Amino acid sequence: PAVTGDGRSITPERRHRPLVGMAFMLVACALFPVMNGIVKLLGEQYDPKQVVWFRITTHLLLVALVFVPRMGTQLFRTRHIGSQAVVSVMMLLSTLGRTIPAVSGVSWGAFVVMEMIGGGMTEDEVLATLADLYLAQGKTKEALAMLDTADKNDNSVKFVLAKARIANNEPSQARPFLDQLINQDNQNAEYYFQRGLCWYQERNWSNAQDDFASSLKYNADQMDAVYYTGVSLLKQGKSEEAQNSFKELSQNANKSIAAKGLYGMAMAFDADRKLEAVENYANKSIAAKENPEALTLLGRTYLRQRKAPQAEKPLKRALELSPRDPS
Repeated sequence: PAVTGDGRSITPERRHRPLVGMAFMLVACALFPVMNGIVKLLGEQYDPKQVVWFRITTHLLLVALVFVPRMGTQLFRTRHIGSQAVVSVMMLLSTLGRTIPAVSGVSWGAFVVMEMIGGGMTEDEVLATLADLYLAQGKTKEALAMLDTADKNDNSVKFVLAKARIANNEPSQARPFLDQLINQDNQNAEYYFQRGLCWYQERNWSNAQDDFASSLKYNADQMDAVYYTGVSLLKQGKSEEAQNSFKELSQNANKSIAAKGLYGMAMAFDADRKLEAVENYANKSIAAKENPEALTLLGRTYLRQRKAPQAEKPLKRALELSPRDPS
C-alpha cells in the first residue's frame, strides 16, 4: 500500500461488488455437498486419517500458493491465537465427522467432551456416545467396558447397551432394555428394529417380522428393517412375500442397499431351488457391491451345478473379504 509523508499507510478503497460476492457464496455453498460426498466415498476405501490429512494439507498448500507471494510470513501471524485454535479444532472434527463409521475414538472423544462442557450432554450421554462409536468400529468389548460404570437407568445408556449385547450375540440380555424403552416411547422405529434383531438372533422369525414391521411403520426409510423382514419371511417359508421386500431394496439408488436386495432375491430363489435365478441375482448383487455373502452363495450354486472351476474364484474372494466367515 502507498505511504504518506508521516509514515501512515493508505489503504486503497475497495470496490463494492455485491453480485460478485453473492456469486462466490453460491459457488462455495454448492461445493460443500460435493466435498462431503467425495469424503464419504474416499472414506470407504481409505483410512479416515489419510483423507483428513490430505484435505487439510492440500488446503494449506493452495492457500499458501495464493497468499504467500502477496503477504509473505505475515500470513502466519495472528493476534487471536485462541480463536484460531478453536476454529482449527472445529474444522478437524468436522472433517472427521464425515467419516464417522471409522473415525478415531480420540477425535470423537474430544468432540463429545466439548459438547458436555458446553452443557449439551451429561456424563452418561458422553459414555453412551463413545460406546456407540466403538460399536460402529466393531469393537464390542470396548463398548461394553465403556458402559460398565454408566447409569443403566439412563435411556441413552440402555439403548447403546442393548445394541452392544446384540452385537455380542446376547439377545436375551438386550431385550429387557428395549422392552423398557418401547414402553416409554412406543413410536421409536430404532427401538423396534433393535428388538427385532433380538428375536432374529433367537430364530423367533414371527416376532422378528412383527417388530421390523413396527419399525417400518414409524420410519419407512429404515432399509435394514425391509431386508430383515424379507429374511424373516423367507425363514418362515414365505418365499413370494420375501421377494416383495427384496425387490423393493434391489431397486434402491444406493448401491449398497440394492446389493442387499439382489442378494435377498438370490436367497429366495435358492430356497425354491431355482439355481439359474440364484446365479443371476448373486452376480447382480456382486456387481452392485462386492460382498462375501453373495460370493459364497454364488460359489455354492456353481458347485451344485457341477461347475467346480467357476466356483473357485468367488469362494476365494469371499474368504479374502471375510477370512473369519465360517461359511
